[in-house]
Amino acid sequence: MVEALHTIGVYGWESEHFFDELLSRQIDLVVDVRARRSVRGSRYAFANHKRLEAELDRVGIAYLHVPALAPDRDFRARQSSADKSAGIAKRQRPTLAREFVDSYRLDVIGQAPMTAIVDHIDGLGARPALLCVELEPAACHRSLAASAIADITDVELHHLIP
Repeated sequence: MVEALHTIGVYGWESEHFFDELLSRQIDLVVDVRARRSVRGSRYAFANHKRLEAELDRVGIAYLHVPALAPDRDFRARQSSADKSAGIAKRQRPTLAREFVDSYRLDVIGQAPMTAIVDHIDGLGARPALLCVELEPAACHRSLAASAIADITDVELHHLIP
C-alpha cells in the first residue's frame, strides 16, 4: 500500500546525492514517467535508463517505466512553443503552460488506465518516487501525474529538490 508519494527530477543533482536522497527518503520504487529515458551530457548520464536501473538495483530500489504518463512529441512541442513565446529556456521554465497542463490532464491522465497504474505501483512499492528530468516540479508533467495518483491513493505528495 502506498504510504507516501514523491517526485524527483534529474537536473540539479549529482549522481551520488541523487541516490543518497532516494535512500534517505526510504524510496522503494522509482516510477519513470519519461517518454525518452535518456539525458544528454555526461553530468546526467546516471539517469540514462540502463545506468539508472543498474544503480537502483544495486541499492535495492525497484524501477518501473510508465510510458502511458509521458507526454508525446506533440505535447512537448506545444510546451516548447510556449517557452519560446515567453522567451524562457526549457531549464529555466518555472511552470508549465496552462495549455499543456489542461491538455495533459484531459488527454493523458484522462485517457490513461490510472487505476491499473496505481495498482501496479501499489504492488511494487510503499514509497514510490515519480521521475522525470526537470528541476522544478511545477515545470514538469511529473507533478501533474503525481497529483492524480495522490488523489487516487489519498497520500501526501512530496517533491524532492536538490
